[in-house]
Amino acid sequence: MLGAPPEAVAAIRARGGERCEFEVWPENWPSLQAFLACTTQWRTIPMAGGQVYYQGLDYASVSVALSGRGITSEPPLWADLQAMEGAARNRLNGVIESD
Repeated sequence: MLGAPPEAVAAIRARGGERCEFEVWPENWPSLQAFLACTTQWRTIPMAGGQVYYQGLDYASVSVALSGRGITSEPPLWADLQAMEGAARNRLNGVIESD
């Protein structure tokens, strides 16, 4: 499930696979679509015990993924992708951020 830790997947399945619904503002929709188009383009580093460290998105592959979906990568879109990448990387690596 998009690189989610196995325990997170198990927890979702234990709840009966509840759907998580949320609202996306129209001005953020293109950025979300672009990010979702790149979910398989992570650079990872294997760690001890079968763990994986998510280093970040492979930008060359991201460009190909976006182009293949007809998404133009304007500078504001890249800034949005990098913001989502940072948040996703922290979450995937188990880093809990405080507000």
